[in-house]
Amino acid sequence: MARVPVISWIKPKRKRKGPSHEFPVGHPGRPLFELSPLDAWAIKDSFEHLFICGRAGAGKSSTCGATLGLHLLQEGYSGLVISAKSERAFWESLCAATGRSDDLIIVGPDGTNPMNFLEVAAASAPAGFSMLAADLLTTACQAAVSNKQGGGPSDTFFVDYAKRSVTNAIDLLVFAGHQVSVDEIIRVIVSCPRDSDQTADPAWWESSECARCIRLADERVTEPNRRLDLQRTISFFVEELSALGDRTRSSVVATLTGSADLLTRSPLREVFGSDTSWTPDDALNGKIVLVDFPSLKMGPVGKLANAIVKLMFMHAVQRRDASEGTNAFLWSDEVSENIIGNRDAAFCATARSSRCAYIALTQSKCNIDSVIGREAGSAFMANFGTHIAMSNQCSETNEFYSKLVGSTWQNRTSFTKNDQEKTGQSQSSLGTQISQSLDAQVPAQKFTVLRSCSPETGGQADAIVIQGGRTWNASQKNHLMTTFQRLGLGS
Repeated sequence: MARVPVISWIKPKRKRKGPSHEFPVGHPGRPLFELSPLDAWAIKDSFEHLFICGRAGAGKSSTCGATLGLHLLQEGYSGLVISAKSERAFWESLCAATGRSDDLIIVGPDGTNPMNFLEVAAASAPAGFSMLAADLLTTACQAAVSNKQGGGPSDTFFVDYAKRSVTNAIDLLVFAGHQVSVDEIIRVIVSCPRDSDQTADPAWWESSECARCIRLADERVTEPNRRLDLQRTISFFVEELSALGDRTRSSVVATLTGSADLLTRSPLREVFGSDTSWTPDDALNGKIVLVDFPSLKMGPVGKLANAIVKLMFMHAVQRRDASEGTNAFLWSDEVSENIIGNRDAAFCATARSSRCAYIALTQSKCNIDSVIGREAGSAFMANFGTHIAMSNQCSETNEFYSKLVGSTWQNRTSFTKNDQEKTGQSQSSLGTQISQSLDAQVPAQKFTVLRSCSPETGGQADAIVIQGGRTWNASQKNHLMTTFQRLGLGS
């Protein structure tokens, strides 16, 4: 048999191609920015979401974040910015630099740019308004006091009952012809009968807001199907809820009213319970909505404001026609501060088809795990197609990224020396042994020595980029070492 020439089975190296800029504005293949002279990160990559992780001072926002934000705005993206720390100066600078200052809508404690979220919910889902509004209100209120959603069986019981209470309260208010507001919802729920004896008490029927709504609804609703719905609503309050023990019913009411009461007071009352000057749809059609309620500074008030707008935006994204509007993003720096249980992971899983990118920044994986738990934290991070890992001192985070890059078989060479003595003379022999071992491509220790953004580095910060299913042209590996430059914007 003829010998096969060696050259015939050695595959030639593919020609490395640099980023292409031949795509029109808005096309999925159009590069957003270059990570190397041979590699670009494109619009389609943004819809698979980006997670930026690095210790405080690594340069997440001022280098990598600023670069990305600038290019998103230049490419015409609209979106929502959630605030853990103050983001106003940063995004005002970005918008000014890209000529989009007029597109920035700042929702702040001073009451400018209000949005009556219940009115907007009613307009967006008239058929299922009560259930949508109940989900928004109870989920946001729970997020204001705890980012974990659900918890144990006991917590789930109270949350589910609180949600049912809100749903029925909204239905009752609609049947009675009242305007639906958080204040009215609370008044109906807290004035429901405490037990079956109270439902027979004329004093309760005269003084209770719940009873007054029942009387008005009974007079107004005449259509048979609507009367059947009304009867079920009344039954919930006068039979089911009143049958709960005092302590159980009090816990159900407290689950809702503890945080919902904040919406009946300034500044949230003016922002979310008065007029409407914008809607979440604006953040899908050319506007950048900034929630200027920093949760780290404003506590539950800030968390509640961010949660309401975030949930409304998520709902708008999920019901949008993907062929309409602009490309969009949801931006959340210090994401662990405003994450909402498993809602963020579920949103990431479906947002791609609606042309919406999720951009999350945080200091460590541990920050997220400490809020929603290790399992939920891993599930959340698994939804991000691209990770940019910067300088970090968290060993667990560094191990996570080292494992994400993966291991390869690497040759190890060892040398041996044998000394022997024969016939009065010493002799030495040298040996070489080559073995293979499965070693990390990027050891965890590597992330501790990446350069952080500082005057000493000239405002540069190193990062390792990992994107699922991609071999980078510049490195010919599944990870890419790159450097970002500080842009000098407000942050």
